[in-house]
Amino acid sequence: EIRILRLYHGKRGDALKCTLFPSSLPSTRSTSKSNCFEYNALLYEWGDNIAVDLITSGAWPLYIRASLAAALQELRQENEDVNLWVVDVCINHANIVERNAQVKLMSRIYKEAISVCFW
Repeated sequence: EIRILRLYHGKRGDALKCTLFPSSLPSTRSTSKSNCFEYNALLYEWGDNIAVDLITSGAWPLYIRASLAAALQELRQENEDVNLWVVDVCINHANIVERNAQVKLMSRIYKEAISVCFW
């Protein structure tokens, strides 16, 4: 199971709003498709290691790098939500067990994405 970032639709310049939710990888989907969501993977240049931009994620704020904020502003659609997998948002890096398990899945995560965007 992986975590997906749903970037809510909005106009350019609007505050970024999102939520994180679990999803099965497409290759492991069961007969029920209710827990399997299509997504695009995003690879981006991290830039400075300072998380300065804020996106609203459910009830809590999520601080992200400026380069990721710029990518999300460009990828956001005006009338449709976008599902993304972004390594430093969708993996809880503070949880070593989760991080190690997710790193082992990364080749599948990128392979099974609808597309991979390089920013």
